[in-house]
Amino acid sequence: MAAKKKTTKKRTTKKTKPTKNQAKARSKPRAPQSPEARLRRQLARAPLGTLVGVLAPRPVSGGRSQGERRPTMIMTLLAWQFDGGPVQRRELVVRKQVDESTLSKMMKRFDDYDVVRLRVRLAEENAFGSPQALLVRVLGKGRGGKEIDAAAAELKKPLTVEDERLGVLTYDRGVEWFEGEAPWEGGGRVAVYLVPESGTGADGIGPVLDLARRVWGEGEEWERRAKDKAVDRLLDLKNESWLDEDEGEEPLSEEEFRANMRLTAVQIAADGSIEFTFADGDMFFGHDIVVKGTVEEGWRSANIEG
Repeated sequence: MAAKKKTTKKRTTKKTKPTKNQAKARSKPRAPQSPEARLRRQLARAPLGTLVGVLAPRPVSGGRSQGERRPTMIMTLLAWQFDGGPVQRRELVVRKQVDESTLSKMMKRFDDYDVVRLRVRLAEENAFGSPQALLVRVLGKGRGGKEIDAAAAELKKPLTVEDERLGVLTYDRGVEWFEGEAPWEGGGRVAVYLVPESGTGADGIGPVLDLARRVWGEGEEWERRAKDKAVDRLLDLKNESWLDEDEGEEPLSEEEFRANMRLTAVQIAADGSIEFTFADGDMFFGHDIVVKGTVEEGWRSANIEG
C-alpha cells in the first residue's frame, strides 16, 4: 500500500490595515531642512584642502544657535587661496563647533589681518549663497606667499573718502561702515557713521553719502524734529520715573528737556534708516537718547539706550 504524501500548507500573512496615525505619518510630507542643516551636510561632503588667507578685523567670533550645546566658532577671511588656486578677494566664513574654552583661546590667538593657514572643507556653492568652509585644524599663521602677503598689506592700509561737507571718512572693514567726525550746525562736531548696502563694501559709499548730504543740508531742522520726538516719547517718562529725589529734582519743562540734549552722533544707512544719538545731560543718569527713523518718512521712535 503506497504511503500517503505529506502535504504542507503555505503560511499566509494577514495584511493589517494601517492605523490612522500610521496613515497620517506616511502621507505627511517631510519638513524642509533649515539652511543651517543643509550647510552642515554640504560642508561634510566638501573637498578637503589647505586654505591660506587674510583674517578680517575682529577675526574670530562665536555663538550658539537654538538647540546647540556648543558654540559655533566663526573665522572671517577677506582674501584667500585654496590648494594653490587663484587668490579670491571675497569674504569667506570658516566655521567649527567648539567648546567655550577653545573659543576663548582662538579669539585671543588671532589679530586683525593675520595671515593664517588652515585645513578645511570648502563649499563655494552652498545653502548660504556665499563661500563657507568647515575648519578641520589650524596649521599656523605668518607668511602666506607673495599674493596673499600683498593682499594683507593692502588690506591694512586705511581706506578713506573725503567729502566737502562731512570731511574725511574712514572705512572700518570689521563693521563695514565709514566713520569720521563732521562739523554740525552751531559750530559743534558730531561722530558720523555711514553704512553702505550690505555686500557692497567700500564701493557702496555713493548712495549713502548722497543721503548724508541731504541731512547735513537741513541739519538744524532734522535736529529740531528729533528733539520734538524725544520730548513726545520721553518727557513724561523722565518726570514720572527718572527724577533724582535725593537731590530734590523738580519735573522738567519741554524747553528744559530740549536744552539738556546734545547731539553726539549721526548714523545713516543706504536703506534710508537714520539715527541721531544725544547725550542726555544726566536726565537719565548718563544713558544716551537715541532717535530713529528714515530719511524719507522722518522720525519714528525715541528711546534711552546704553
